[in-house]
Amino acid sequence: MLLGEIGLVYLMFIAGLEININKFIEKIDRSLVFVFGTLSFLIPQVAGTAA
Repeated sequence: MLLGEIGLVYLMFIAGLEININKFIEKIDRSLVFVFGTLSFLIPQVAGTAA
């Protein structure tokens, strides 16, 4: 179980290293839509869990 979690963290780390920051800045409008979608999921999830 622990090695599996370490492997997932390692994969996410490697994926983060491969992000081209210039292309990310060019397409920031698309990433903001992603952030909005994520927040619109997380806020109700947290509120429901707290309740």
